[in-house]
Amino acid sequence: SKIAAGVPDHFRKYVPRLVRKLLASLEETQVADWLAPYSRGGVVGSAVVGSAAYEVEKLELILRSVRSLRSVLGEFMHVLVPALLKLADSLIAHSKDESTLSDVAILTLQTLAVLLERDGTA
Repeated sequence: SKIAAGVPDHFRKYVPRLVRKLLASLEETQVADWLAPYSRGGVVGSAVVGSAAYEVEKLELILRSVRSLRSVLGEFMHVLVPALLKLADSLIAHSKDESTLSDVAILTLQTLAVLLERDGTA
């Protein structure tokens, strides 16, 4: 992100490849796979399990990267915004019993807000 901010014109030639990687990472995110059913005192719910903590951390890093690179991602908003909305929708749908997913959903929506503010569409 420091390189992108320091020399944005030179960095722009790498942005299409970077956006493809970001989108691939977002597409492979399967929130439903992170949850395992549990039962506590007769209450059935779900919890983030196993490698899901790693996936949550990876997703947080991706979202922070998008936020820090917002100055060079402007011309790719048309593909980034739908992918982030789809992710937010999935996180919200599965976050009823899991605060970790709620936190990541909030971070996703904040990332969208930062991108849209930068683009002047918010």
